[in-house]
Amino acid sequence: DPKTREREEKALIVTMKELKLKNGLAVTLDFEETKKIDGKTIEYIPAWKWLLENNGSPKQKKRYR
Repeated sequence: DPKTREREEKALIVTMKELKLKNGLAVTLDFEETKKIDGKTIEYIPAWKWLLENNGSPKQKKRYR
């Protein structure tokens, strides 16, 4: 839903600014995209792909920090 995505993006951007992060990650059901907003990068990644890339570990790779 575009309205939900916009609301979540706004919240993530605010949080990224507060924490002084350049990159953010949103784990989704099946959506994949990289988006730049206000100089910040949000990577949308499907849950199955995130789990495979991280071997099921809750620790994020450095590219998401």
